[in-house]
Amino acid sequence: MVVQKESSLTPERPDFYIRRAIKGTPHVFQVYITPTKAWFIRVGGTATTEMIVASQGGLIGGLIAWYMQSRRKKKEAVKISENTAKTLEKMLAEDAANHVIPLTNFGDPSLEAGGWQYKKGTVIWKFDQPGEKKRVQCFFHKDEDVEAGVKRLPKLFPGIRVGVEFNAAKGKYLKKG
Repeated sequence: MVVQKESSLTPERPDFYIRRAIKGTPHVFQVYITPTKAWFIRVGGTATTEMIVASQGGLIGGLIAWYMQSRRKKKEAVKISENTAKTLEKMLAEDAANHVIPLTNFGDPSLEAGGWQYKKGTVIWKFDQPGEKKRVQCFFHKDEDVEAGVKRLPKLFPGIRVGVEFNAAKGKYLKKG
């Protein structure tokens, strides 16, 4: 039996999606977790420009922002569907923001609730990484991504601090306690 390299695998689907800023620019990433690495594959940007245009441009700005948002979502959907037939190695080479982190390089991982400045139910995956001065912050993209992350990450990192729990009354993950 021939053993394939992790990078030559074509995964069925990503483990979850996150939003992460790299050099100050926010991106949406698909996260694929293999036995020894976490693969961050960029699928799009975030709505930062759209929000600025909408807030500054009145009715015309709102229409432009609506158009920009629909275009961004269509491009993301196309990128996601294209990625289903590619290997991790091929996806990694397509964008400069794509990167791989060995699981051994995740220092002090935690799942925390967003503070007062974020929408209720925001969950952040934080970790230290060699060469980074600040802790890396990855915001889960949607509710199903939060659920997938809360289930998957403690299995990979037994020492992870989980500071959130599901609140059935509100239907979202909130700070423990």
